[in-house]
Order: sequence, then structure tokens, then C-alpha cells
Amino acid sequence: ELALGFSRVMDQLRAAHNQVTAVSRTDALTGLYNRSYFNEYSSQVSEDKIKYMGVVACDVDGLKLTNDMLGHAAGDALLKKVAGSLKQTFGDTGEVFRFGGDEFIVLVENTTLQELECRGEALAKELADTPWIGQEKGLPIRVSLGYACSEEGHFQPIKRLIQHADMNMYKEKLLHQQSRRSGIVQTLRSALAARAYGEEHMGNVSHMIHMAYVMGRALYLERKQLIDMQLLVEFHDIGDIG
Repeated sequence: ELALGFSRVMDQLRAAHNQVTAVSRTDALTGLYNRSYFNEYSSQVSEDKIKYMGVVACDVDGLKLTNDMLGHAAGDALLKKVAGSLKQTFGDTGEVFRFGGDEFIVLVENTTLQELECRGEALAKELADTPWIGQEKGLPIRVSLGYACSEEGHFQPIKRLIQHADMNMYKEKLLHQQSRRSGIVQTLRSALAARAYGEEHMGNVSHMIHMAYVMGRALYLERKQLIDMQLLVEFHDIGDIG
């Protein structure tokens, strides 16, 4: 009986330890892994796995606007929805982490840049089409996504892959009008519109942006190259401000 009692105590201690470990690794709001566990996880990934690693950087657009207009409960609901969709989209082959605030990171093994982009585009469409608490207020769910992948199986530190994914994500974010970081872009757009160009000129710019996209697709440009081209066309005459 003493041995049986000791065994039960050990089982309880192991269960308690596992529970504490799980809590310490989990983001309380979304249920995803937190940044602390990301640091632990990424330090343990072998070099062989990193050679075939893909990274997705995700930023939720308009979170501050949602919090300001609808309250923090709505902002929390927005984050939970995005977290769930990320887990559903990438959880079968990767690990999803909440990096903090409105930022998420996904690490995917044995993938390609094309596969990541395909999944990401499906995710963005699914979120945009999903009704949620703020939709009736004119706040559809929008995320900005950036991708990076180890090139041809060559070793790249995870930190560098994340930097590349972040850079690509912020480029995309510049094109999203509801982004909390795109205020300067909106200011520039307004300044260009007010510079005696009128609606006809801005309509021509929109047409040029569309044509740049069509040309880029015809040339099989990568996603980040398409975004760079669209931004270049939109602000090609920015020097006229002043």
C-alpha cells in the first residue's frame, strides 16, 4: 500500500508539473503558444529542420481602431478569431505563436514559399468573409502577412527568416488602409490628392496600379515584388509634395 500511495503521489506531481509547464507556454487569451515558448522552441530546432523551414509573420490590421470604437472585448474577440484561423490553417504542419499584441509568428517545416503564400491567401480570404462582432460597424477582419523560407535547403537562422518575413509583412501592411501603421501612407495619399491633381488624376493612378499588378502577374513576379511595384507606381510623383 505504501508503494501504491507513493506511485499515486508521483503521478499527481507529474500531472501538476505538466499543467504548470503547459500554462507557462500558453498565451492566456488565444490559447496559442506564447513568445516565451517560442524562444525555447526555436533554440531547440535542429539545423536540418531549419534548412527546410518556412516562416509566416501575421499582423492584425486595425486592432487599435477596434479597441477604440468597440471596446477591448471586441478587440479580444478579433484576436481570438485570427488565432483560431491561423491554427486551423497552419497547425497541421507547423507551430503557431502569439508574439505579443497583434503579432503572430508561424513556423512550418518542410514547406515552400509558394505553399505558404497559397495557404496565407486562403486564410486572408476566409477571415475577410467571416462575420464577426465588428462587421456591422464597417470593420471586416484584415491581416497583413509576410513570408520567408529557407532557400534550396540552405541553413538560415530562424531569427533571420523572421526578419525577412517581417519586412515582407510590413510592405503588405502599407497597402492596407485600416492598418494602424499606415497613417503616414494615408497622409501622403491625401497630400497627393490635394495637390491640384483632382479625381481624374487619382483615377489614373488607380488604373496604373492595376496595370502594374497585371504586368507583374504576367511576368510571374513574386508576391513581395508585386507589392513593391504597386507602391512604386502609387507614389511615383511623391516628389511633387512640398
